[in-house]
Amino acid sequence: ELPEIAAKSIITVDRGYPSADMFEKFQESKLSFAGRCKNGFSKTADDAPLGDSTLTLKNGLNLKSHL
Repeated sequence: ELPEIAAKSIITVDRGYPSADMFEKFQESKLSFAGRCKNGFSKTADDAPLGDSTLTLKNGLNLKSHL
């Protein structure tokens, strides 16, 4: 379980730290987050069109992309 974080906070994650498991925990905890991912983090993300889109990762996690 994540430590108590203010409900109106936005968690930011830099390129070296993102993981699908971490994003899933944030989403389960109803936390807002933003992160940059390296190429290769997800084929779905690598293949996403430029602009806003919704990505579904292998674990079923839905993320919004703003490329």
